[in-house]
Amino acid sequence: SVVGKILERIVVQTLTHHLDDESLLSNQQFGFRSGRSTSDLLMLLSRDWQDSLDSGLDTIVVALDIAGAFDHVWHAGLLEKLRAKGIRGHLLMLMG
Repeated sequence: SVVGKILERIVVQTLTHHLDDESLLSNQQFGFRSGRSTSDLLMLLSRDWQDSLDSGLDTIVVALDIAGAFDHVWHAGLLEKLRAKGIRGHLLMLMG
């Protein structure tokens, strides 16, 4: 529904702003973040990989694509993590 999509967008924007404002996301987090793309991540990884090879270090690359991971999230655990990150009030209630 249109109302559901609007509400979802408000929740996502509010949550994203909170996490960004409080610096609660790792700089290594590229998914779903504005101004960060998979291309940026690939460039960063390529540079780090090349630096390791140039330094003579053993280098291992592991790539995972975990299909369906978000379909099986432990809901109570997710809510607890959100509380630990400072999410409170109506926003947390909407998630629960």
